[in-house]
This record gives sequence, C-alpha cells and structure tokens, in this order.
Amino acid sequence: MQEYVMQKEELAKAALKLREVLHVAREDFLKRGYPGSAECVDYALELLNPILDLCISNELEEPFDFFGYMVRNMRDQFWIPYDDPHWRRLCDLGRGGLTHKDFLESNFAKQKIMPKQLRIPQKVEYQPGESQQERVKRELKFKEK
Repeated sequence: MQEYVMQKEELAKAALKLREVLHVAREDFLKRGYPGSAECVDYALELLNPILDLCISNELEEPFDFFGYMVRNMRDQFWIPYDDPHWRRLCDLGRGGLTHKDFLESNFAKQKIMPKQLRIPQKVEYQPGESQQERVKRELKFKEK
C-alpha cells in the first residue's frame, strides 16, 4: 500500500470552511422556513464536530473516511448543496494523499477506523497476575486434600 501523508494545515482550513458553510446553511434553512433541514445540519454538525475539531487542531494523524462515516450515520439525509466543494475537499484530504482506489483497499476504509482519539477502547478481559494465579493453584491443591 502507498504511504499516506496528512496535510494537516490544509485539513484544518477545509474543516473550518466546512463548519462555516454548514452554519450558514443552517441559518439559511431557518430563514426560509425549513426547520427540518436545519435539524439535519445540526445532526451533521453533531456527528462531524469531534472530527472537525481534530482537523482544526492539526491532530488528525491517519486517513479517515469522512464520506463513509456520514453515509453510515445519516443515510441519504446528508445532502446540502452549499457545501459540496468543501465537503469533497475534506473527503479528498482525509484520504491522506492516497488514491481513491488505494484508500478503499486500505484498512482505514475497510475496517471503518475512527480517528485514534475517538476510538472506543477495546474491552480487555481480566488476566490475573502470576502471584494471583499461584495463590489460586495453592487453594485448589488445599481443597483437593
């Protein structure tokens, strides 16, 4: 697989612009009397803000599938005509310089990997230490006699 390179400054600019455009779209929907559309924008911002924050703070370290993430979470609700070029820019930068094909073949896309800072820690099963294991063995031997 091709190496990825995160363009953190460009990601920050794109994330800021997308956030700005979404806020403008939200206000425009409210002014035009479309509260349902404004709620969709609110939901999109709720989903995107943690990741946009990572981009803006230059902390997104790995490629991220923005498009797949939003499609999984919003289905066909995510369509805002105002942000299309900004959304596409963020999606392109999120691939970390990988071609679309290479990105889709990577584990980042296949396994739907969230950014490191937003991953839910894996549940680790309890493993008793050696001293605990020895104590249990002694107790079992004692009970057998």
